[in-house]
Amino acid sequence: TQTDSTPVYDTDGSAENDNDVISVDTSVEQGGETVEQHPVNFEKTRALYESLYQNLSIEVKKVNSVNRKLKETNADLTTELARFKNQERCFEISQEKYDKLERCYQLSVYQEQCLSKKINALYLSTGKQIMMLNEQISELNKQLSKEKSTVSFLLEEKKKLKSDFKTYEDELLDKQILLEKRIKELNNIVLKTGQSIQTIHMISPKPNSFYHTEQKMALGYKNPFYLKQAQKKQQSFDESLAKHKALELEIERLLRAVVSQDIMSVMKKASVVDTSNLQTELERTKERFKNCII
Repeated sequence: TQTDSTPVYDTDGSAENDNDVISVDTSVEQGGETVEQHPVNFEKTRALYESLYQNLSIEVKKVNSVNRKLKETNADLTTELARFKNQERCFEISQEKYDKLERCYQLSVYQEQCLSKKINALYLSTGKQIMMLNEQISELNKQLSKEKSTVSFLLEEKKKLKSDFKTYEDELLDKQILLEKRIKELNNIVLKTGQSIQTIHMISPKPNSFYHTEQKMALGYKNPFYLKQAQKKQQSFDESLAKHKALELEIERLLRAVVSQDIMSVMKKASVVDTSNLQTELERTKERFKNCII
């Protein structure tokens, strides 16, 4: 280690000291005179120089070593700086990418929020529609149940009506057979009545009428009394025929009324109509018809 009196060397290894300046020459001019130095001082000076040189060499080696280390450190730092700059550029690029990704992420979050709102609104609307449809389905099921019960009731009524119609049809057939028998009886009565009228007309006495032999034609009755009698018989005969036709029409009307009333009673699911009045009227008509026989 050097003290404060150690001289400072420059880069070429020369020593400088403002206090002690030692000349290599053994003689020094002082005041125009040459002064001889002592050999002992020279040896000390030489030893001092050698010591200084050795110290200087050691210091130079140390400085050189430090310089090498500094150069190596500088190279490492330069490499590290270049690597750092490269990383910084990469970081800048990554930062741009990150910013871009951040913007994309924010945009996707916003779109997701909008989509979520739309989905929620659609879900609510769909839920309401589903509730309305469920209510409509429930109402339709109720109506269907009512319709099924109505259909089953109508089917039962149909079966009952078929059975009743079959019963009424059998009754109508029986009545029709009975009425046909009565019609035959009435036809026989009418036939017999017509035959009786013809017989009476044939056996009744005819008055003599005037007869023109040349003109070959009847001129009239001799006696007006016979003419009046003939006119009365003719009028009575015409009235009997009119009554006969009226009775036939009345009988047909009564028969149609009996049949139509029975059919209407079947269609209206009513009880069997009491046709005794019509039958009674038919019997009365039959009696009147008999009384009309001349």
